[in-house]
Amino acid sequence: MIILNAIREGINHRSVLDGIRKWVVAAFYGSGAGFSNGTWEVKYPIGATWFLLALFWAHLIISLADKTPMPWMIILISFLVGYTLGQHIWLPFSLLSGMSASLFVYIGRMIRQADSVTKLQSKSISSLIMWILLILVWFIAIIRFDEFGLATNRLGGHPAWSIAGAIAGTMTVVGISILIDYVPKVSEVLSLIGRGSLALLCIHMVEMNVFPWARMITALDVMFGHRMLWMMFFAIRLIMDLILVICLYHIPVVNAIFFPSLQKELNEPSRSK
Repeated sequence: MIILNAIREGINHRSVLDGIRKWVVAAFYGSGAGFSNGTWEVKYPIGATWFLLALFWAHLIISLADKTPMPWMIILISFLVGYTLGQHIWLPFSLLSGMSASLFVYIGRMIRQADSVTKLQSKSISSLIMWILLILVWFIAIIRFDEFGLATNRLGGHPAWSIAGAIAGTMTVVGISILIDYVPKVSEVLSLIGRGSLALLCIHMVEMNVFPWARMITALDVMFGHRMLWMMFFAIRLIMDLILVICLYHIPVVNAIFFPSLQKELNEPSRSK
């Protein structure tokens, strides 16, 4: 990203060193959307890849917590410290977001270990009541929503509802996914899209920050008018991203990084031997 942006700055006759400096600062802080409400301002966000840094810290904290007698207490303290400090300062490498995210990751792991999703698939009254409660909590959280985003360590004016809504919403989406499995054609299409989602995200990050979209928007506005502008803009970006994802899929070695399912397919023949 730093190299590509340096090239873009040079093409646009701007300071290459200044472009490199901005992205080094963005990578250092790891803020998803910038940060201006704290003791010091973080002007340059790193974008969607903030969650990779935060997820690293979250897994590390949980791993350390597991070595203590009361891991849930360590996770709770981590969340409270990360969230409270995150309202005033932003520490490098998305550390505070990772501390806050540790609570969500830990709860998710507990749900998986308890095999809760499988239990909720049973055709019982208790399962039906639980699904209704999950949907209801998610719906109330949506109604009461004012702000929520771990990219900037914000849970809005109703943090408890934000946390509950996030968990209930995730469980509901999982439930919807289970229902989609009963429609094979839809399931296969969505599964195919899911396998390429990591590559699509990375490609999108690159083109969003490197490609001169400002010039493209001006040209599209002249060609198609304001009404069709955003539709054409979306279509062009989607088609371009999909083409780049297909190209990435056919690059040896590199494709295994962005397509984990492909790596599994490559490993299966060697195991069978």
